[in-house]
Amino acid sequence: MKYLLLILLCVVGFHGFSQEVRPKDDVVLVVPDPNHPWAAAQIGAVLADEVAYHEGSLLQALTLAKSGEAKGVIEIKLDTDAAFETGRVVCYAPNGKKLWEEKIFVNFGGGAEAIARKFADKLEVKVKGKHCPQ
Repeated sequence: MKYLLLILLCVVGFHGFSQEVRPKDDVVLVVPDPNHPWAAAQIGAVLADEVAYHEGSLLQALTLAKSGEAKGVIEIKLDTDAAFETGRVVCYAPNGKKLWEEKIFVNFGGGAEAIARKFADKLEVKVKGKHCPQ
């Protein structure tokens, strides 16, 4: 009898490990800037919500949120290639509606990576403790 229970436990246990890990519906998906993916961890760490990092596009993250896989989506964009560099963090509801946005419009000078790091530092302060959705 105990061998039968052990076999059942092993079968059920291994089946549980083979399932795909999916985001929970109480998390916010964070979509990093493709050129500066390190900023997602820095900004996601200061949000008031539990976050999961999504390596796909904003559209893919919104599709997951709309299907109930997340309660919101945060997009991080650090544009260091334009004449007027900008950094922004945007919160979207699962239906795609923009709920809030924090922006930085400053030319700090220096290389693209240095500008992106300064943007991330400034945006981190602006979004600290914020919820998405509100």
